[in-house]
Amino acid sequence: MQGIAEVQKKPFWHAPFKALAVVGSRNPTAQGIENAQHLSHGLSQSGLCTVSGLALGIDAAAHRGALSAVQNTQASCATIAIVGTGLDRVYPSRHQKLAHIISQQGLLMSGLHIGMGPLG
Repeated sequence: MQGIAEVQKKPFWHAPFKALAVVGSRNPTAQGIENAQHLSHGLSQSGLCTVSGLALGIDAAAHRGALSAVQNTQASCATIAIVGTGLDRVYPSRHQKLAHIISQQGLLMSGLHIGMGPLG
């Protein structure tokens, strides 16, 4: 059986963690964005990982909220972005910086091949 110290040395995806998906409108109200950020911030502080899609609107707000809590918590996972492109592409392109931060403090995942752009 692994001790806590051994688990903490591994990347979060090797440690057990709980996650909750937060998704919503790509054209939310200001209140919707604030709610998504607040919810995901609280989830992260409680040790839950936020999973979303890096899309405009609620998805991005959820990622940002989770990331904002990371500096103040020992959570093993901040956020996971499941993207609809290959991992070498960021869509929408205005989320380039957000994707970079997630790659450092969370996880970017895709079921698509490198080089694939958004479909549909």
